[in-house]
Amino acid sequence: MAAALRETVRTGAYGTVWAVFAAAVAPLLTGEAPQGLSAVLTVAADCAERSGARAAIPEVDAPAARSGSS
Repeated sequence: MAAALRETVRTGAYGTVWAVFAAAVAPLLTGEAPQGLSAVLTVAADCAERSGARAAIPEVDAPAARSGSS
């Protein structure tokens, strides 16, 4: 999946890839992490930054707000 997203990003479609990820993030982050999730998250984070995305995503914000070690 990450390879397909990277190829789409190469066309400059940062906003489109981010929109797809933002809609899919809840299922991706609940339960056991699917293989390749870290690569997909890396592409998604790059797209969010490049597209200027500012919307909150509760499934990302809640774990990020917790204190503790990784």
